[in-house]
Amino acid sequence: MVASFSPGVEVPRRPGFGSDLDLSGLVGVLLDGYPLYGPVERDGSSPEDLDACHGHVGLTPDTERAEYHYHLVVAARSVAPCLRGHAGSVLLRPSP
Repeated sequence: MVASFSPGVEVPRRPGFGSDLDLSGLVGVLLDGYPLYGPVERDGSSPEDLDACHGHVGLTPDTERAEYHYHLVVAARSVAPCLRGHAGSVLLRPSP
């Protein structure tokens, strides 16, 4: 289930959390294997140290240690303009 908070941008609703949007939650994993999170940090603040690919090293809602990850950037209207890892690090399986 997803919810839109800005035209053209959707973020997932976490099951069991009612109608509240989880703007810091996991959106998906990009083709280089790094996770993509919503437009805010887990404490609700905006990430301020994003690189050119909209990523940085920091804590996520799913980890207790800092790791590289991407964020949605609403103003950019794109997921990630580049990838930091090697594209193809995530294996895609063909549909049955």
